[in-house]
Amino acid sequence: MNIEITSTQLIIGIGIAIILLLVTLLVKKKKHITTMNLEENKRAMAFFNKMKNDASEEDINKINDNIGKMKKGKLKSVWDSILTLKELILDPKAAKWAKAIAIGALLYVISPIDAIPDIIPVLGLTDDAAIVALAVAKLGSDLAEYRKSKN
Repeated sequence: MNIEITSTQLIIGIGIAIILLLVTLLVKKKKHITTMNLEENKRAMAFFNKMKNDASEEDINKINDNIGKMKKGKLKSVWDSILTLKELILDPKAAKWAKAIAIGALLYVISPIDAIPDIIPVLGLTDDAAIVALAVAKLGSDLAEYRKSKN
């Protein structure tokens, strides 16, 4: 499997993964995201705006070309979510912020080099499945409504 991911795309994917993890930790502590200080909010918004603006047609093509090869291991358990995220990024009516999260998560999934390299047996796709689950959790009810509208 030969996938070309630029260092910028990898950094963006990992950055989104970290933000999603932090958001999840905040939710678990029942601390609302708006309680972050002003500087943290500015950095988070700047990051998401950059992702929305920098996501290119090339990124979406890479996802389309490579995502089908990823239905294995731990990703099988979240495959329906992966397909929904893929549909979301292709939908011109979907919200840009939702597309940014979906693109970041799916770029992470197709990248062989991430927190746990995909080549490691059994564990290699665990982090990828977790990123998908975090993206789905972050999109929450918006993704649930999107799924309903497509059925």
